Amino acid sequence: MACQKGYFYRLLLSCLILTLFSGCATKYRPPVVAKPKVDIPVTDDSRPIAVTKGIINRVNADDQKKPRPKDFQYYISKGITLRLVRLKEQFTVESGELIITKQTKREQITIEENLHGLIYADVPRTDDKGYLLEVHFEEKYPDCFITFHQTLPGDDVKYSLRYDDIKTKTIKYGDDYYTVTVDGIDPLDPPYLFIKMKSSDISASDERKASGIKLP
Repeated sequence: MACQKGYFYRLLLSCLILTLFSGCATKYRPPVVAKPKVDIPVTDDSRPIAVTKGIINRVNADDQKKPRPKDFQYYISKGITLRLVRLKEQFTVESGELIITKQTKREQITIEENLHGLIYADVPRTDDKGYLLEVHFEEKYPDCFITFHQTLPGDDVKYSLRYDDIKTKTIKYGDDYYTVTVDGIDPLDPPYLFIKMKSSDISASDERKASGIKLP
């Protein structure tokens, strides 16, 4: 019986010692090396934004350069149709009789909603409210453009379609004057220019662990 008790005590002591050493044991952990984070621009999808004088003036503002409206890709917010009816009479005399020949020319130009266009002029014309943006939508006809303007002064006013005669809804397109029909049911909301914009947020961060300083 005494031998069994001695064996039991020795076994209990061995377990106690093993437990103590196991509790005090530490695992080696490699030092954490700080890794600086690289700046990553997060870009949203392009979205339309109405053109205003404030947006144009902000381009290259940091370099104190003049605004460059021709650098943008423009789009028209509504579809429009230009119609021209030209009547020409020709007078001739045949066998002593007056002959009147009437010639009628009809022309129709469709500019669809969201159609893209460009400004060719390096420096746009201006009026008392701001820029006059002359946008070309037909590459084969460089002399044909549609003018957009601000109806009120200010940096946040949209550039809408400018009529040469608001009563007859006509504009000059090339060498002729066309009657304009605007798509949609709201005549008080004329077509305006918009551009596409992307926004990006750039953030930078750095992480490190202080190692301490010892006396030399």
